[in-house]
Amino acid sequence: MEEKLDEQTRKSLEEFQALQQQLQFLQLQRQQLLAQAMETGEAVKEVEASQGTVFKTVGSVLVPKEKQALLKELASEKELLESRKAMVEKQEEKFKKRFLELKAELEKRFGQPQPKAK
Repeated sequence: MEEKLDEQTRKSLEEFQALQQQLQFLQLQRQQLLAQAMETGEAVKEVEASQGTVFKTVGSVLVPKEKQALLKELASEKELLESRKAMVEKQEEKFKKRFLELKAELEKRFGQPQPKAK
């Protein structure tokens, strides 16, 4: 016996699924930003510990770069990554709150016994 969902329930289910996908995407994006920030932090450590000439990759070519300029560039890049990660986390928190609200709403709707047609 097939039950038809009312319009509001159908819309709620669609929103729930969309939020689920968006949350997965945001989690992946946050993980990527975290990995990039960690990689940049490691690069800063290596440059600070280096003696002599330092190089930077530009495309597929290594070019010499002044150590302090490179450290400044890496610090700026890490700051930007941390800022983007914070924005993604804020978005993720907002979506997660709505996701949990919808989940509770849908569980309430589907958890109640449906009246039987005679």
